[in-house]
Amino acid sequence: MRHHLATLRQRHPGVPVVLTGDLNVAPEAIDIHAPKQNLRSAGFTVEEREAFKELLGHGEGWVDAFRMLYPEAAHCYTYWSRAGKDCRGENKGWRLDHFVVSQAEAAAGKIADCRHLTEQMGSDHCPVALDLALEEPFAAG
Repeated sequence: MRHHLATLRQRHPGVPVVLTGDLNVAPEAIDIHAPKQNLRSAGFTVEEREAFKELLGHGEGWVDAFRMLYPEAAHCYTYWSRAGKDCRGENKGWRLDHFVVSQAEAAAGKIADCRHLTEQMGSDHCPVALDLALEEPFAAG
């Protein structure tokens, strides 16, 4: 993922970069319903969480848009297992879907909001939305 993000920056200098999707990692204990019971579960291993934190925290120039805006927000999940009994209804989930945004956009106040559209059904994940405050229209090139 690091290589891909670096390539995007090289190919499109000065263009805001947003990586989004199911990144299959719940970065913090606050991002999972039962952290102690899931320490060895894929998506919440120490190695996965450290790799995600390293991407965000060691001068790589990326931020987790949701946690930047809502650092203490709990029970904000984007995935609920279908194996359990009504995990979604009981909000026993994981935050696996993320917006990783270039730090320059975050520092410039261009992240207006980041939301989880939990009312949308049809999958074991819910859609996530990112609102950017851009001064001029953006066209991907």
